[in-house]
Amino acid sequence: MQIKNLFRENMLLEVYDNASGVYFKSLLQGVDDDSLAIGIPMKDGKSLALRKGSVYLCRVPLEDALYYFRSEIDGERKGDRVPLYLLSWPDHVERRQRREYYRLECSFDVEYWVLTGNTIRAVPDNRVRDSAGR
Repeated sequence: MQIKNLFRENMLLEVYDNASGVYFKSLLQGVDDDSLAIGIPMKDGKSLALRKGSVYLCRVPLEDALYYFRSEIDGERKGDRVPLYLLSWPDHVERRQRREYYRLECSFDVEYWVLTGNTIRAVPDNRVRDSAGR
């Protein structure tokens, strides 16, 4: 997935605060070629002030995974009703699966038996054969 295709307006974006060790939630308010504009990050009624020139760890929680990236604060601008922080486009986004058990692609040979009536036949070549041997 290309980085530019990951971001869209009104999606949840979380900013990590090193001082408190928690993520503050924000909304992505604008996406353009130069930067990402986010609202003021909030957690339990408290806002997180982002400093221009500082780099913050951010994550985007989606259904399939969490996407982590680092971004520098390029400045601020006034939105329609609220002030916005401008984040630089990330160079790299890391995807982490959200499921408890990961899916690993694998293939292997299987030997099984076909149970018909009172007889058991081994089928070692991985094909089920009917009673006529086909």
